[in-house]
Amino acid sequence: MQQLLSSHPENEHMISEATLAVAARNTFNAVLLLELLLDRQPHIPISERVMIAAVSNHYNVGSMLKLLLARNPGVRITESIVIAAVQRDSDDWLEVVHLLLSSDSNFQVTESIIIAALKIPQKRKARLTQMSQFPDFGVYRRNVG
Repeated sequence: MQQLLSSHPENEHMISEATLAVAARNTFNAVLLLELLLDRQPHIPISERVMIAAVSNHYNVGSMLKLLLARNPGVRITESIVIAAVQRDSDDWLEVVHLLLSSDSNFQVTESIIIAALKIPQKRKARLTQMSQFPDFGVYRRNVG
């Protein structure tokens, strides 16, 4: 990939949102691919589509999010991104959610996010306990507990 990028003049091919999203979904090399693409075109905005692709990946999600958030600290965290993160069927789902929430101090956890997090039946009880770490969780606990 690096050879391919370096063999073309800098502005010959603009890196698109779709290219970043495909790189973020790459199973084994997402962080490296994103690094190469963002080094090539550092001012490309990180969209909701790219963030959802990143949190939906099964490998190196924490590293990928740290890279994306560092390269574009103003990225807007949306309810759709957080819902994609809470629906992860992995042990690191809470860490991923914390990375997202800590990057946007104005983000409010919604009822839709809580409900989405509880959709994995075999993990519902554990997640209910873990979600007590979410800001404003108490507002929703009485409705989902």
